[in-house]
Amino acid sequence: MVKIESSTNFGIEPELNKVTIAAIEFTFSWVSILSVIAAVFVIVGSAMLYSSAKVKKENIIDALKQENI
Repeated sequence: MVKIESSTNFGIEPELNKVTIAAIEFTFSWVSILSVIAAVFVIVGSAMLYSSAKVKKENIIDALKQENI
């Protein structure tokens, strides 16, 4: 096992960061981000509508009475 001194590590790390940042260019596509946000809202909204419609069909008081019996 090779032990690297911390002083050597601190000298190499900034250079590796510079090379990595120069090699990898991060760009954000705002259209993609907004479409994902919209898709999440649609999925969550449809789940909420489905659950609220299911709750409206059932009579909660009768369901609780049956549960206690």
